Amino acid sequence: MKVVRGICSGILGIVLFALIFALSFSYILKNVVSKDLLNGIVKQQLLDQYTKEVNPDVKESIEELLGKNDLSDLANDVLEEYSKFAKDKNYTVSDEFVDEIIEFCVKNRTTISRMSNEEITEEKLRSEETRNNLTKTLNETLPEISDKIGESGDMVMLIYGLIVSKSMRLLAILSIVAIIVLIALITWSVYKWLTPLGISLIISGLLYITIYVGAMIFKEELLIGLDIDIKFNPKIIVIIGGAEFVFGIVSIIIKKIIDNKSRTIEENYNI
Repeated sequence: MKVVRGICSGILGIVLFALIFALSFSYILKNVVSKDLLNGIVKQQLLDQYTKEVNPDVKESIEELLGKNDLSDLANDVLEEYSKFAKDKNYTVSDEFVDEIIEFCVKNRTTISRMSNEEITEEKLRSEETRNNLTKTLNETLPEISDKIGESGDMVMLIYGLIVSKSMRLLAILSIVAIIVLIALITWSVYKWLTPLGISLIISGLLYITIYVGAMIFKEELLIGLDIDIKFNPKIIVIIGGAEFVFGIVSIIIKKIIDNKSRTIEENYNI
């Protein structure tokens, strides 16, 4: 019976590691894609597209607009909106996404006015006409993007949307809790699950730290084909990996302390 419990506990430990690794991957992927890749790509593409054959003042305004704004959140929301469209071709952009774009324009209306040589007021940006025109343009753009990237691109977006979705993360968290409870029941202990949890965190953390080191070593090879100057330094990988490693060590230390305390109490009781 003890052997069976040990085997079951070991299998659950492996599943626990896989879930922890997958949950971390969800956060890392979203951060790397939006903050490191898309943020750099969008800025570079906009600079290339809108700074050709324009006067120095307009070029300076565009560089100011892109330089002082982190476009990662906006770019990530674009991905999320498109992943929903890839799943349902009848999908139309959400009001929240339209509001986000309008708020971005309102925040930067002074710079945008200089770029367009036209006074753009907050009232105009928040008008119903602007909202309707923006919504129409966005809904017309989604099918155009789909035609360009094809079915394979749609599939990639579907997978990305699934991995970074809140529902996937919630499912992973609930599964981790359920496995910890199962391990506690199998081992007949309220704290022995700390060992498989700690080992899973340590292995996952070391793997992510290794991935980060590899990404930095082969950074140029990874970015081949993009032909864009991107400051690619996904620190989120080493932050999450390091945090997992530390919490893993702490979990095992706590388990050892409880074991020692329990052993001391048992010895004193026997005396």
